[in-house]
Amino acid sequence: MINNEEKYQNLLEQIHELNRANFLNGNNKVEELLKSIDNLEENISKKNSNIFDKKFFILISILLFNILLNLYIIFNLNHTKEVKIISPNKEKVKNLDKNEAIEFNKTNIEISQNEKYEEIKPIIRKGTPYFCANDSEIFKTPYTVEIRGKLYSDKFIFILHENDISKECFIKKENM
Repeated sequence: MINNEEKYQNLLEQIHELNRANFLNGNNKVEELLKSIDNLEENISKKNSNIFDKKFFILISILLFNILLNLYIIFNLNHTKEVKIISPNKEKVKNLDKNEAIEFNKTNIEISQNEKYEEIKPIIRKGTPYFCANDSEIFKTPYTVEIRGKLYSDKFIFILHENDISKECFIKKENM
């Protein structure tokens, strides 16, 4: 028969074997868990890089569209300017192309010999009303401009060049 000490030794060996098996299984499970974590990290980084690439592409596309739209708006706004022409009966709007911009004082103004005047070059603010010869309408300057002309006691006279047409125009002294 097996004595108690042999039984004890046998149990001890079996416990030792079970512990070793558990330890080896535990190491295998840890290795499997580490591999799973590494795989998950790789998948997440690939998905994040794909998402980042998509977001980056969308952002670049939006920026390019915005730049093109701004360029279109800038070039279209610079080619047309709006000038309001006020008449006693109604208000008219006249579009001036940038190439047809108002040019002042390329020719001399003919005046009578008796009137005293002073040649000046004032800066006329946007919206200043002015009148032109042979025209009953009141015009307004479309933008602030420096005009060369002649200042009399009651008005400032200048030459307006528009669409190859020259007109003698004036601004009342109180509007300057």
